[in-house]
Amino acid sequence: MLSKEVKSTTVVGATILKDGVDPKILPDSEYLAWLSNMLDKPLVLSLEDGSIPFGPVEGGEGHSAYGGRVITVKWGEHIRRIGIDGTADAIKEAIRSAFRLRTKRAFCLEDEDNVIRSLDRNMPLGNYTLHLDEGISIKVCLYDDSDRMAVRTEDKTLSTEDEFRDFLSRNGFTGLREINSYRTFDNLDDLRPGGMYQGTMGKIKIGINGFGRIGRLVARVALQSDDVELVAVNDPFITTDYMTYMFKYDSVHGQWKKNELKVKDSKTLLFGDKPVRVFGSRNPEEIPWGEVGAEYVVESTGVFTDKDKAAAHLKGGAKKVVISAPSKDAPMFVMGVNEKEYKSDIDIVSNASCTTNCLAPLAKVINDIFGIVEGLMTTVHSITATQKTVDGPSMKDWRGGRAASFNIIPSSTGAAKAVGKVLPALNGKLTGMAFRVPTVDVSVVDLTARIEKKASYDEIKAAIKEASEGSLKGILGYTEDDVVSTDFIGDCRSSIFDAKAGIALNENFVKFVSWYDNEWGYSNRVIDLIRHMASA
Repeated sequence: MLSKEVKSTTVVGATILKDGVDPKILPDSEYLAWLSNMLDKPLVLSLEDGSIPFGPVEGGEGHSAYGGRVITVKWGEHIRRIGIDGTADAIKEAIRSAFRLRTKRAFCLEDEDNVIRSLDRNMPLGNYTLHLDEGISIKVCLYDDSDRMAVRTEDKTLSTEDEFRDFLSRNGFTGLREINSYRTFDNLDDLRPGGMYQGTMGKIKIGINGFGRIGRLVARVALQSDDVELVAVNDPFITTDYMTYMFKYDSVHGQWKKNELKVKDSKTLLFGDKPVRVFGSRNPEEIPWGEVGAEYVVESTGVFTDKDKAAAHLKGGAKKVVISAPSKDAPMFVMGVNEKEYKSDIDIVSNASCTTNCLAPLAKVINDIFGIVEGLMTTVHSITATQKTVDGPSMKDWRGGRAASFNIIPSSTGAAKAVGKVLPALNGKLTGMAFRVPTVDVSVVDLTARIEKKASYDEIKAAIKEASEGSLKGILGYTEDDVVSTDFIGDCRSSIFDAKAGIALNENFVKFVSWYDNEWGYSNRVIDLIRHMASA
């Protein structure tokens, strides 16, 4: 049993919780989770008139156990009473046990303009605070007797997704950044318990090395995003006036009309009033990314695709590099597939290829539900910049040197094998090849696979459709329309399953067909991967 003497003068958390913090900032369940995670460190327990105060907070209500039998946890308006038998170990176990709450799903907030992140995750029943930019904070309440999540503001309750979306839009909110894990807290700014969400307080600043097809389209995506800021572009082979022309006029994706684009001087482009610095260095380590605050660099030259070469950007002040191509040694991440494996200490990553981004989400759904025994993939792929306009020399790939606009050209691709890197369960089970065809954009994947679990084609379609409307919404699409390739120009999804094009020989042998805009969809995933890295 605890005596009436003070056991310690060290108060866990007091130094970071006492300085003018409003107790309402931390809801009860979140505080209990944080506290239970910290309880293995020294904790003050003192006894006064039969009560055992612990973890006192100056200006707050404090937390105390009464008579050595009941511990009352009070935080702001929230009160919990937990029966204990008076020992320190019992207090720890009681608090841990009390936090084993039921969970439920919050509704998913989707926004095609990437303004709102998803809240679709398991969260303990209780109260949460969304900390938005501009100092706005709103309450999120999960109720045991309801299938919905209500968002409480000072003057009203928002109970639908549209109301919440409108509220955030009216207040200029630019995104939600999820904090996933418990951490050691050194100051008030770091105090973010697990399960809480905070607003993106500043835009993610990016630079682009290589202003080719992908570089220019990544720039377009960034310039249309509220939470990403393009601060610099590097390309040693084109001048700023020609760069302006190439960006403004695009034969596939149309003319840039979001804002006026002009040359300010030889080192600066103006997108409306927004300046973007232009560099012309051939050596990545000489590009002064640090001068303009570019934290994330998109390496889109197609030249610096291994870790050592891409790491040269770090010498110029960049903090992270995203290679917009497959890499032989940099870890590959595909959004919707394995991005959660990214850790914040990884500085060089690959966004894989456009074809892997199409195939992997589809393969994941199929394998998760039905199991893939083996499969062969063919991508019917549009022309890319590496091909020849007329017959020309191509010593490594003789067929690849033939005129792109006149031929269907068989080619190799590592996209199917790369799926095994982002989905280890499929390693060695998939391989494939490509046909390069005379279209300028949009490609299609044909995956023919043997599946473990017997299923009718209708059952397979239903499973893919469900995934496209749920966990993979915005990544995987689904259509039963009579579509052709040009219908997908400008589609920002990674993979759009064509239910009418696929066929099944039997319940274990199926052909899956999925479309993708190999330029625009992929460029959107580059920015999405950067967003994810910034939130990790």
